[in-house]
This record gives sequence, C-alpha cells and structure tokens, in this order.
Amino acid sequence: MVRGTNSPIQWLLDLRTYGLKIHYNSTTIGHVGWMNQDQLLYQQFNFTMGDFRGFIHGLISSARQILHNELLFTVENGSVPAIPWQAIYDDPTETAHGWNFLKDTRTPWPVEGEQWLIGRVRQHGSPVRQRFIESSAGRLRMAAIDAYLQRVAYFREKLAIAIHVSGGQPARAPELLSIRHCN
Repeated sequence: MVRGTNSPIQWLLDLRTYGLKIHYNSTTIGHVGWMNQDQLLYQQFNFTMGDFRGFIHGLISSARQILHNELLFTVENGSVPAIPWQAIYDDPTETAHGWNFLKDTRTPWPVEGEQWLIGRVRQHGSPVRQRFIESSAGRLRMAAIDAYLQRVAYFREKLAIAIHVSGGQPARAPELLSIRHCN
C-alpha cells in the first residue's frame, strides 16, 4: 500500500484521488433559492427570515425554560444567582487536567459553582430534596433521577440544535459534539 508502486491498491488510490479532484472542482446542483426580499426556498420548503428568527427565539426560549424550571429548580427553590457575563475570564493556555473557565480566579462568581446545585438538592426540607431523596430511609429515588437526566439530555439536544443552526456556518457532528468546557 505504498504510493509509487504498481500494485492494484495504488491503482485504486489513483482512481480515488482523480474522482475526488473531479468532485471538488465541479459545481453541484443548487437547492437554495430566494424569492421577494426575505423568502428562502429550499427544495420543497419555503419560509421567511422572520419565520426563521421566530424558530430560533422559540428554541432558545424553550431551552431557557427547561434550564431554569426543570434543571436548576428555580420554581421550587427560588432564583438563580446572576452570572457576571462581562467579567468572565478564561485562560486557553492552561493545560491542567480538569481545569476550566469556572476555576479562573479573576472571575468573581457569586456562589461556589461546583457545589451549588447539589447543595440545593441536599438542603433539608426543600421540595427538591423530597423529589430525589426518600426522607424516611434516605435512599435516592432512582426513577426521579432518571427522569431528571432525560430532561438534561433533552436540554442538550435543544442547545446543540441552537448552536448548529444559529452559529454561522453549520458545524459538522464531530465539531459540535467535541465542544467542551473542561480539560
């Protein structure tokens, strides 16, 4: 399988290379068209840019509602601490295992981020604790935990769609699924 030999594999590699050259140097049939000022036509679908913006706003609103009401328990336990968006720092040169932007000492966080959510679950007498922990035996309610994790997965799906659709050029699956916040 070494290039430059006259083997059958070399012949297959040459054919593949030639086919890829033709593929990448030829124009393909277009499917996207415009009508009027802002109506987009794609194969059998048509929508306006206002419709698209409405879809994105609805998606973000739905994801925000799931995050606040179902994942962060703002309905049962009050509000979420304010995030200092303008004062978030990150050090992309930091290579320590487990390091992320939440650990950057320059960012003034209002709460301890790694323990904040579990602290809400462990708080005695809270409705969140009653949802996940049996008060008499102190055992975990596995069905409730499974349902919570399903909602986390559903939220992540909505977030992935929002990133994919509204982030400029659509990302390929490996790019989209490799986004991480932690080393």
